[in-house]
Amino acid sequence: MSYIGQEPILIPTGVTIDFKIPTLTITGPLGIINLHIPIEILLVVKDSTLLVYPHHLLLAALQNHSIPSSNAAWGTTRSIIFNIIQSTLFGSSKQIILTGSGFSVDIQNLTKGPTLVFNFARLHNSYLPIPPHLTVTISGIHILIQGVDIIQVTNFAATIKSLYKTNLYSGKGLLYPNEVVTLKVGKKK
Repeated sequence: MSYIGQEPILIPTGVTIDFKIPTLTITGPLGIINLHIPIEILLVVKDSTLLVYPHHLLLAALQNHSIPSSNAAWGTTRSIIFNIIQSTLFGSSKQIILTGSGFSVDIQNLTKGPTLVFNFARLHNSYLPIPPHLTVTISGIHILIQGVDIIQVTNFAATIKSLYKTNLYSGKGLLYPNEVVTLKVGKKK
């Protein structure tokens, strides 16, 4: 049993939910987000609540079967749906901090559209096009990514972080604000 999966999701006013297997469409004041729901999960809308069930609970009552993969997806699916509902109401954002001397980032309009240009004190710059539904602002060493879809915002932030792996000896790299990097001890003479 999943304790998170059992909790009902309250649907706030201004948000509508439409479920046609296997796609869940969530419409809020800031936009529309479609989410693919695994077949092991069943969604039931009652009044102003959304209930998430694994199929094995229904099958167990009918045929005494069990599907172990549905338990794994149950709580995760409920959390993703809840986060998407919140992001259609309030939006979502992620912040990344550039740490290291000689590191810089800039937004340039290239032929592909707005593009982030990173200079990691290397010979060549790294270019990353900004997805159309996201807004990126830069102030000094802070990069702020904003958008309606929390999944797109988080994935783009992870893509930015993957451009330069944090150096565990000097602490240079791309970090989230609350991320803690434990530095390794360098060579001793």
